[in-house]
Amino acid sequence: MRMQRIASAAVIAVGLLAAPGTAQAAEEWTQVAPAFTWPDRHFADVEGTGDGGAWAVGFQRTKYVSVPTGISPDASQIVLLDVPPKPVLQRFDGTKWKNVATHGLDGDGALQDVDAVSASDVWISGYRHTNGREGTTYLAHWDGTKWNTVDPPAPFERARRRQLSAEADALWLMEDGKVSRRKDGAWTTYELGDVWDLDTYPSGGAWAQGGRWLRHFDGTAWKSIAPPPGGFGPVFHATGPDTGWTAAGSGLARWDGSSWTTTPYPAGYKGGGTSSNADPSGPWVQVIPEEPTYEDKEMNLHWDGSSWQRFPSAPLPTAGTAQGDLWTVMDAPLGSSDYYLHRWNGTAWVRDHPGSQAFRNIRLTALPGGLLATGQDKNGNVRAFTTSD
Repeated sequence: MRMQRIASAAVIAVGLLAAPGTAQAAEEWTQVAPAFTWPDRHFADVEGTGDGGAWAVGFQRTKYVSVPTGISPDASQIVLLDVPPKPVLQRFDGTKWKNVATHGLDGDGALQDVDAVSASDVWISGYRHTNGREGTTYLAHWDGTKWNTVDPPAPFERARRRQLSAEADALWLMEDGKVSRRKDGAWTTYELGDVWDLDTYPSGGAWAQGGRWLRHFDGTAWKSIAPPPGGFGPVFHATGPDTGWTAAGSGLARWDGSSWTTTPYPAGYKGGGTSSNADPSGPWVQVIPEEPTYEDKEMNLHWDGSSWQRFPSAPLPTAGTAQGDLWTVMDAPLGSSDYYLHRWNGTAWVRDHPGSQAFRNIRLTALPGGLLATGQDKNGNVRAFTTSD
């Protein structure tokens, strides 16, 4: 999936947005239960297809079985049996989910990423589980009618990270420090170092970033980009095939294709590390006082194109919809690993969550008519809800 990942709490799919939202009534959520899976299951990625539908990928690896107790010939008990992971592939048609067979991955394995160019051009990736461990990369393509397996680049086992990025005429695959491009049926592989994220564009341009480095692909070759004054922030947000920005220590640093321009933060503040590109009206950055005092605390900044807007410190936006809504996730009380959804009302985050139960492993996916939210409840059940305009 080509979207930004936020601290494992959410994966963002961003639609076209208006400026930071205005106050609106709470959304009406509709539950759309995923298809059946075994008890230990997880949606690793969810991707909209532009027509109101979506694909979800992941794994399942535990099932209930009935075993004899030995007390009597008819007596048995239900136990959990641990087994290697099995792939999960589900399709959402806008109203309901259904399981779909993973062509060429009938045995053990898992799916990790999905990227859609359109409803009839979708790619998935994952791995085959062989000899009791994670094995080689699995790739498949949906042509609108059926799934077809595609040979990956040279075999790569036990990659810590895999990421797909699909374009209409090319496919990119990141496996740790190896980035490969498939065009006209042939793979070209580049060794770039430990890659954290990959962004690609239909023009052929691409960005790859690691710990403290950034490289740009111009359609022919990769080139290192020197850091802005104050160094790179933790994340570089690509905004086009040749442009992007990062929350540097001293200000918002924007790359125009040839050089950096830095907009300083308000006096007395420096970059705190967290930033968000979920709102196309401008970047969001969390900053901290250069010399913290009891009165001066960290705060959020939004750049509207001409000036900084200041807001109290809180989670930054993590998703947006075509209706102009900004969304984020916030911890449930007592510092648990569960989260509630919140929507921006123009000045603050307000809780707007489907039901009263917090979720974990939340995925937010923008659909043409609203938002698709998936996650797991306290019992590990996969849940899914949609909003509508």
